[in-house]
Amino acid sequence: MRRADGNNSGAAADRVEVFERVDLAVSDLRLTCSERQYQTQNITCASTVSVTNAGPATAVHTRTAVDFTAPADCTASPLGSQVDSRVLDAGGSATFTKSWAVTCTQPRRHTFSTSATIAADEPHPEDTNRANDTRSITWQPIDVKPRSFPSSINMKKDGLVPVAVLSTTEFNALTQVDRQSLTFGATGTQNSLQRCAGEGEDVNDDGLLDLICHFEMQKTGLTCGANSATIMGRTIDGRRFEGQDDVKVTGC
Repeated sequence: MRRADGNNSGAAADRVEVFERVDLAVSDLRLTCSERQYQTQNITCASTVSVTNAGPATAVHTRTAVDFTAPADCTASPLGSQVDSRVLDAGGSATFTKSWAVTCTQPRRHTFSTSATIAADEPHPEDTNRANDTRSITWQPIDVKPRSFPSSINMKKDGLVPVAVLSTTEFNALTQVDRQSLTFGATGTQNSLQRCAGEGEDVNDDGLLDLICHFEMQKTGLTCGANSATIMGRTIDGRRFEGQDDVKVTGC
């Protein structure tokens, strides 16, 4: 029997790639929680995940695992990862939300976090850039206009809006926040920071010093009808965080 030496040596004119190149990514991740100063033990948190396929492989079956982490005095349901499966064409993207019901035994403010990781859910695509497959973010409680309730913002007045990034057992806002990274407003992306206080203040009387910063009202993007405001930033070691608080817009 004659051997097919050409096949063994790879001398054939046409060669077929076994793997298709693809670049999958978790392009954005947000975390919102309903915990407030008056509601600290039975809350909901939602992770909003955006994923993309930069190609060139198309019609790629993907699997994204979303995890949620709560402090020791809290339990979250469902347990374990929540999974999203979908097909992404080259250049395609998708956004989805996974929610958790959280019950905490301690009547205090908490720090929560979430992470998302995307992977091909079929054997042939080869992800050429694994560095952007995972993204994480922390939720940190804030208090707009500390020591006032409700947190009223008068649209007719210029000036500064004080916001406290609250410390928790899990997070020291005074020492861990990169103050220059802070943005605050209707979506949390507004560059409205004016200054942060050098010293901390315990605005919610829990024995922990909180970080007080001031933001320019006219740069927050808040409008009549808004009922919440968001802060976003990074820690001094580069980790992303965000937080929300209820507001009452007046002067409309």
